[in-house]
Amino acid sequence: MNAMRRPVGIEIGSWVRFDGQVRAVTALTTTTVTLTETDGPVVAVELDALLRGEDFAVVDILVRQPLPAASLLETFPKPVVETGAVGS
Repeated sequence: MNAMRRPVGIEIGSWVRFDGQVRAVTALTTTTVTLTETDGPVVAVELDALLRGEDFAVVDILVRQPLPAASLLETFPKPVVETGAVGS
């Protein structure tokens, strides 16, 4: 049996170039990838469409990027979120 597999490098926390923008992978299933910009909207993309995108690439981000706003992060005290101590 031939199981479908995600390409190496596409996982939560990865950064990908798609549709002219670099976005963070914030969620994924076997068929859908959720992409988020630091200051933009959340976009759900079919995995097949992502992989077939003309400019698709998994990119390395060498600097620490801010996390996108999320309801779970908003439950932590502001000083904790600002220092990045969440999950440390």
